[in-house]
Amino acid sequence: ELDEMIREGNDLAKNLDFPKLHAHKHVVKHILEKGVLRHSTTCLFEGRHKSLKKWYQNKTSGKNVDAQILQNEFYMLVCHTIKNHVKRIKESNHHDLGSLDRHELTEDDVKDSKNATSFGNIQLGAPQMRVSLEELQFTHLNDVAFCNFRGRLEAALDELLRQKDSPVKLLRGFKLTIKPNSYLKEYRFIKASYESLVDWRAYTDYLRCNPMFYNRPRYDCVIVHSMDGDYFARLLFVFTYVVEADDKDTPIPMALVQPFTTIKQENFTKKDIDLGLLQLEETLQAESIFIPARSIVHGVYLVPNNKKETGWSVLDTLDSDMFLHMHIMYPPSNT
Repeated sequence: ELDEMIREGNDLAKNLDFPKLHAHKHVVKHILEKGVLRHSTTCLFEGRHKSLKKWYQNKTSGKNVDAQILQNEFYMLVCHTIKNHVKRIKESNHHDLGSLDRHELTEDDVKDSKNATSFGNIQLGAPQMRVSLEELQFTHLNDVAFCNFRGRLEAALDELLRQKDSPVKLLRGFKLTIKPNSYLKEYRFIKASYESLVDWRAYTDYLRCNPMFYNRPRYDCVIVHSMDGDYFARLLFVFTYVVEADDKDTPIPMALVQPFTTIKQENFTKKDIDLGLLQLEETLQAESIFIPARSIVHGVYLVPNNKKETGWSVLDTLDSDMFLHMHIMYPPSNT
C-alpha cells in the first residue's frame, strides 16, 4: 500500500515529513553528521525494561515510583562498586612487578609490591626501591619542596593517625616519632577511582608522578578532598610509610603536593570572565604539604597562562564530570 501511495504522489510537492522506504540507508550518515534523531531509538523492544518492571513490582509502593526506581538503581551501582573493589584487592594480592627486576629487590620489597598497592579508592603502581629518609633528603638536598621532610611528615602522620577513620590508632599521649634511618617506598603511578557526578558510575584516572616519564618529567595535577573544601594541587612525591602499632606493620599512603591558590576575581581579565575561566596560581615549592594519598579525588587538566609564569587556567570542558565538579567547588556566581 505504501508503494502505491508513493506512485500516486509523484506529481505532488515533496514532503519531508513523509516516510521514505530507503530512509534506513541514510540513518548512519545522518547520525554522524547531525546526531541521534529525536524520535529514534536503539533499544531492543520492551525486553530492556525487565529490571525496571522487577523493581516496580517488588521494590516500590506503586505510587511516586520514579524516585524509588532511581534509588534502587543507585543501590545496584553501590553493589557493583563494592564488588569491583573486592575484585581489585584480590588482583593486587597477585600483582606482578612487571618491568622491575626481582633480583634487585629484597623480600620486603616483593612483599610490599604484592600486598600494599591497593588502598581503598587508589592503587599505587611503579614501585621503586625502598630508601631511608636520610638518603631521600640527601638526594633532594637542593629541592626546597623537600626541606625538613622528616619533621613535616612526622607532624602530618601524627595528625592523620589521630582521626576517627585512621587505619592505625595511636594511644592517648603517644607522640609519633620518625627516625632518620626509617624507610619509605616511592610509587610513581596512581590509579584513582571516583564516582562520576554525571551517572554515578565508577571511573578511574591514571596519574603520574615521575621525574623521567618517556624522557621528560611528568607531575600530574589533581583535585584534593579536605574538610575545608576541595582544592587543586600538583603531585611532587608519592610514597608509603610503614607505621608499627599493635604488633602490626601498616603502610600509610602519603603524597607531597604543591597546592594552587585561586586568583581573586577582581584580577581576572575580561576574557576570563566572559569565558568563565577559573585562574589559579602556584604556591612556592617551599610551601609544599603532605596529604593522605586517599584524599586524591581524580586528575585535573590545567593550561598554563601565557601572561603569568605561575598562572594556570582550569580546563573544565574536557568531560561532563569535571564541569559539574567545578560548579560545585566554585558556583557560577563566584567565577
